[in-house]
Amino acid sequence: KGDAYGRNIRAFEPMYQVKLEQAVIGKILKASGVIRAPNISLVSEGGVAKLIAHDVKVKSSDRYEVEVGAADRNFTVNWKVEDLRLFPDDYSLTIAEQLITKWEGSVVSYHIATEIVAG
Repeated sequence: KGDAYGRNIRAFEPMYQVKLEQAVIGKILKASGVIRAPNISLVSEGGVAKLIAHDVKVKSSDRYEVEVGAADRNFTVNWKVEDLRLFPDDYSLTIAEQLITKWEGSVVSYHIATEIVAG
């Protein structure tokens, strides 16, 4: 369906959703600074989803992982750390098929593009 300008706009199609507490977000961002990791990833494999601070370009880089929930499909979503400077809050994170993520907090919401989505 097109918008008022005739562009073809696809609906936000959720692929995965998880609740992230501020403590978990703070912990992964702090760890990324300590190990100088430029990326945060949400990786789901084997039914478990984890946030990982690491360098996606260097397989042997230091990494810090936090399990955040269960998942029924395998995927990887990558962000640059600087793109995740969020207002301190708990968030409902929705990953969409369109390479965009929606972070809904109690005060503010963000739409943040991802680097890569695979799965």
